[in-house]
Amino acid sequence: MEKSKELELFRKIPHMITGIIYLAAFLYLGYSKVFVWGSCIVVCASILGIFLVRYVPWWHQVFRSMIREGNPIKGIGVPMYFGGMFIACSFHYFFGIPKDVVVYAIITLAIGDGIATIVGKSHLGVCRPFGYAKSYSGMIVGIILSLIVSGCFLIMFEMELNTFRILMYVTIGMIIEFLLVHKKAHKYCLDNFVIPFGIVLLSIACE
Repeated sequence: MEKSKELELFRKIPHMITGIIYLAAFLYLGYSKVFVWGSCIVVCASILGIFLVRYVPWWHQVFRSMIREGNPIKGIGVPMYFGGMFIACSFHYFFGIPKDVVVYAIITLAIGDGIATIVGKSHLGVCRPFGYAKSYSGMIVGIILSLIVSGCFLIMFEMELNTFRILMYVTIGMIIEFLLVHKKAHKYCLDNFVIPFGIVLLSIACE
């Protein structure tokens, strides 16, 4: 595996793991003060990290493998990522979207987007219709894994399991991920915010 692919794998594994942990924390704690304050601290710390990466050389050396290449604002993906997940949880609290939709939003972002990028960077992602880091195979694998992991979460937390409903939401989320091909969207990690935001807006529109 080439060095760039190894770095992408190293970057996306924490992406997926932290998303799973964040979702589990929300499902266990609910939209409680502990969860909200914890989320705010994480987002603020990640914003502080942007300045540390920019102005503290040794900090940049430690976290350089976690930074997406070509980011004008190095480290912007982290606050966008946690901010996107927090927005999805906030929509559940303030607008009453179903809790299972929050599951689909976070799982699609964490697992679907993560695995799609890994597949797209590998030899499996040979078909890139837009000539960028997107592939049909990555999108399909992302949909399948998001469907499976979302179903597992629904079962573990005793929520209603509706395969068609899961498939609808994760597919829409992965289509959003697939279509975010503009280089500016990629550079500023807009997918980390737009995927969960798009899924919760779909829920508001449809339910």
